[in-house]
Amino acid sequence: MAPSVLAAGSNAHGQLGSGDREDAHHFHSCLFYWDGESRARLPHYTTRVARIVGGANHTLLLTSTSDGIRELWGSGDNTRGQLWAPGSQEDTTTFRLLRVEHLALPGWRIKNVAAAWESSYFVLSDGRRDAILATGSNERCLLGHDGPDGAHLVDLSGLLDGVEFVVQDIVAGPMHVVALLHLPSESRTLAIGWGTARHGQLGQPIQKWWTHPRILSALPENASLASVALGNQHTILRHTDGRVTALGSSRVGQLDGVADLLDVGSVHCTWSGTYIRTIGDSSPALSTGKNDKGQLGRPTHDSSSPSLSPVILPATIGNNAIKDMACGSEHVVVLTRDGKVYGWGWNEHGNLGTGGVEDVPLPTLLWAPEEGASARSVWAGCGTTFIVIG
Repeated sequence: MAPSVLAAGSNAHGQLGSGDREDAHHFHSCLFYWDGESRARLPHYTTRVARIVGGANHTLLLTSTSDGIRELWGSGDNTRGQLWAPGSQEDTTTFRLLRVEHLALPGWRIKNVAAAWESSYFVLSDGRRDAILATGSNERCLLGHDGPDGAHLVDLSGLLDGVEFVVQDIVAGPMHVVALLHLPSESRTLAIGWGTARHGQLGQPIQKWWTHPRILSALPENASLASVALGNQHTILRHTDGRVTALGSSRVGQLDGVADLLDVGSVHCTWSGTYIRTIGDSSPALSTGKNDKGQLGRPTHDSSSPSLSPVILPATIGNNAIKDMACGSEHVVVLTRDGKVYGWGWNEHGNLGTGGVEDVPLPTLLWAPEEGASARSVWAGCGTTFIVIG
């Protein structure tokens, strides 16, 4: 059976895809428009939701089909063209297919997506080469150039002196973007970035913003990267050997102790915090940074412990129970191996699905499996949370 998606949180422009513009304080079904009507389930040929990302008021959802093709769905704000809907800048309150690849590079296919505040990024591939299409707002050069708003292909031609690459991943914070480029001929992966750079979140040079993509130079020579996570003013890069490089502001402790860790298995960021999972079944999830809304998953008054400390998970699930983790703007959700969803942090828009808008300072059960339905993955955006069911 094809997966369905539940959502809660901020919905002023229909970014939850629920068919309306009202914030949702409980988890409700997302609607997908196909075969002439809106349905609470993806098309029957859909096998997996590969990624969900969100900007200020728009959401992009990437799926895989039974024949290996990826499809892109979008909902929410399109006033800056961030949903790539030529001829229309209206909101959409249900998820609709976005055929960006057919309009930008006919014959190419969608591979990956990312979303900044009012901008979107689409990785396209023809099977041999990759390209990045950027669209929406070009505030602070978020589209990778110093020109006007609008869709264009990000110019990567001068970065690698003709060395072939594939885009391994692309991630966006509110105001900066980092892409990981894998170089098959050198068997390594490096990082490029653009957008806001005044806090050092893109390394050197530190300036208001990088107008065009540059290689992040603040990395060891011949370093190879596995993944990246972005906050508002910081960047966390995980190396293939389990080490971490931390860049940018640590004004609220979001970088404290992170670069000293070894055997890191995954990295995640809220706008002002960093979350680390190390390799090992008994290793706890670690968090550091801002905690005024309970974002770190431990008591807000706990000043006796180091900034980088374990998230206090309920004793009933233990440290080895986390299957998936997602960070929103200032909230966090995790999926446990028994199919339950826990969350904590900022909840002003009801984004934790508790039924209210009070912040949640400690990990709390948000959703449990129902008969015939189990959670596959969790995702989070700007005051939004999504649970993939199937």
